[in-house]
Amino acid sequence: MSSEQFLVRRGGPAILIGRWVGVLRAMIPVAAGMARMPLRRFIPWTTAGAASWAVVCVLLGYRAHDGIKSIERALGRAGLILLVAVILTLLIAYQLRGRRRHRAS
Repeated sequence: MSSEQFLVRRGGPAILIGRWVGVLRAMIPVAAGMARMPLRRFIPWTTAGAASWAVVCVLLGYRAHDGIKSIERALGRAGLILLVAVILTLLIAYQLRGRRRHRAS
């Protein structure tokens, strides 16, 4: 089934859903034109799709920022301790490797 046939069959809801899918976001307007969808039908559906996508993405971004800040506070000290532990482990492994090479020579 071609995108034109899909748009003829599904119409406006396909336009709305297409705004939510990255690849379709660029292809849907072209396919709607090729399917000769009337502009008065296309504009409300594409506006609703674009507006809903924008609002949801902004709200999710805002919430993600709040989540990252709380994780940063919770893991601030634990992250620092983990970093020190990793560095110490790497230094010890480096020293042991050097000793093994020295003994093998």
